[in-house]
Amino acid sequence: MQGMFSRPLLLTLADGREVVQQFRTEPLELDAFKIAKNALGSVVPDAMALENEELFKEGVWAYSFNRIHGNLWVRGIAGKGTNGRIAINKSLGRTMSKGYIADTSDEAVDGRVRSHLEALVVSPLEDINPYRGQLQGFLDNLDQLKNLV
Repeated sequence: MQGMFSRPLLLTLADGREVVQQFRTEPLELDAFKIAKNALGSVVPDAMALENEELFKEGVWAYSFNRIHGNLWVRGIAGKGTNGRIAINKSLGRTMSKGYIADTSDEAVDGRVRSHLEALVVSPLEDINPYRGQLQGFLDNLDQLKNLV
């Protein structure tokens, strides 16, 4: 489980920047951060591995992230008891589930994305006209999305 075996520390560097330093008992997949950063921008921290042979020998991996200001989930539920935790978890579940459409990219493309794009391309709505060419381009290259993991 994410974070189960990690220890994050908030550090202020000599130049005043704040970073989150995380020590983990397993490596972190940084490509996921790069993909998310490209898609979502500044709401995803920059992530970098800190290479240290001594830590590796001890089974520890270290990572550094720029600090993004805001409230942590655990602070948002502090003092709200079981009902507060349940309400927040339901809210997070509803929000996150809207981004889920299938277990694999292949299933998502064939089961949901293709039919929606096909419907948009043939739609008689004039609002679609400025985007019709781009939508057709997406449709023509849809099999490339199946390669996403």
